[in-house]
Amino acid sequence: MIVNAIKSIFDVGGILFDDSKENIDKVLNKDSNIIYKKAYGENFKKCLLGEIKVSEHIESFKNDVDYNDIAYILKKENLNISYPLIETNFEYISKLKNKGYNIYLLTNIPEDSYLYIKNKIDIDKLFNGGIYSYQEYLVKPDVKIYELILKKYYNAKYIHIATNFPKVQEQFIDEIRKHSNAIISIDTHEAYMEKEADYIKKIFDKVDIAFIDKEYTELLNCKAPIKIIKNGKNGCMYNSKNLNFESKTNESKVIDKTGAGDVVTGVFLAMMSITNNPKKSLDKAVEVATISIKDYGVDFLRQSLDIKNKFMTKNKKY
Repeated sequence: MIVNAIKSIFDVGGILFDDSKENIDKVLNKDSNIIYKKAYGENFKKCLLGEIKVSEHIESFKNDVDYNDIAYILKKENLNISYPLIETNFEYISKLKNKGYNIYLLTNIPEDSYLYIKNKIDIDKLFNGGIYSYQEYLVKPDVKIYELILKKYYNAKYIHIATNFPKVQEQFIDEIRKHSNAIISIDTHEAYMEKEADYIKKIFDKVDIAFIDKEYTELLNCKAPIKIIKNGKNGCMYNSKNLNFESKTNESKVIDKTGAGDVVTGVFLAMMSITNNPKKSLDKAVEVATISIKDYGVDFLRQSLDIKNKFMTKNKKY
């Protein structure tokens, strides 16, 4: 998420579509370790760079003992099996879109896969734009592909590193620090905390604002100068060296809690970019998040708060 406009940037493989070896094991009904390494090895990088077609890559294995299996998992007509949509993540990202986020893709991807996902989920409708490796002749982790993102948003005051694989989050932070003076914030998810809590704590040490769920006690002593502790139905706490306060919620009927934490993050950063007042910003963020759980979608939220007239119309760039 980049503020002065509320945006989130996602990858495709492992986030929206399953490119794991485990899935290929299921597709082929056997251990695919060797096949997987061949199919997605060094030569496949040429497909990601747009230097060769996937069909040419497949043809390079015509004399290989595993040719049939490699061809099967790579052919575009089989991508719905070998590269399936991760439904739960798709639904989550769709809800972010419905809540008003501008969403972008930054991904290593060959042309066949791009055309497949474009048709599968209508990326032009769901996403506001994207950077695709085969179109730019660049692949992550080449610094130049990150610079393309930063070039678009070089004047951002706040950049939020949304929930993602911890390694990917760290890559974003490191590249942003090289090219931008933006204030960086971050959050994470319980699935990552269960496996990589120590690593995530080191990443949180690198940012300016850490959004932390109260259950993640390991992160409460991270070095981020500002910590926003999310206490669920009790609201949020703001902790910094010179300022500490609590923003409390009012009792609310709960219909859909999906994205409430993201609402806190988005509204707080957007308000800070306007007011530079932490108390007003967090109070408003908690207020909006509390209302957001009463129903589905961003339209209800806009009507309830009259955001469209009081906020969005006056600050169109947000």
